[in-house]
Amino acid sequence: MNERPATHADSPLHREAAAGYARVRAAKVLKDYRVIVYRCERRCAMIDVLAFPAPIGRVFVEGAASYSNEFNPSDPATPSQNNSTDARHWRRHLLLDDEVLGLSPRCGHHPPNLPTVPKSRIEQDIAEGLREVILTKDDLRRMADESLAARRNAKRRQSSDTP
Repeated sequence: MNERPATHADSPLHREAAAGYARVRAAKVLKDYRVIVYRCERRCAMIDVLAFPAPIGRVFVEGAASYSNEFNPSDPATPSQNNSTDARHWRRHLLLDDEVLGLSPRCGHHPPNLPTVPKSRIEQDIAEGLREVILTKDDLRRMADESLAARRNAKRRQSSDTP
């Protein structure tokens, strides 16, 4: 499967990054470009961060996933036409370094609405020299709790700011 991943924009730089990713994936040399990878407990690459030569730089890839029929197709997290090959398969999604605030880990072993991994955590893991991170169910639950708490705090601040 050497299809080009979906991108947020259709600029020449995005097309070049997507083509570069497709080339290194097809040539089976991702490890030569990999900065860090986040995997599920069954070893699926949920998030991949690669370093390409300038002008592309770092590329963040949210993994592809196939979901069984146990997930509700009317769920808002179900892939849209742009993000899926059909109702059950999410495409890989590629972002450039300056576009990333957080990434959605994806694989077929977890529901499609997992919490976002903040870019700050990814940067911290890279700074600590990690090359591979296994996202356990406990990690995902903890990230979901932190995300929910952050949203609640933001709502509280917003409501206290309104007269």
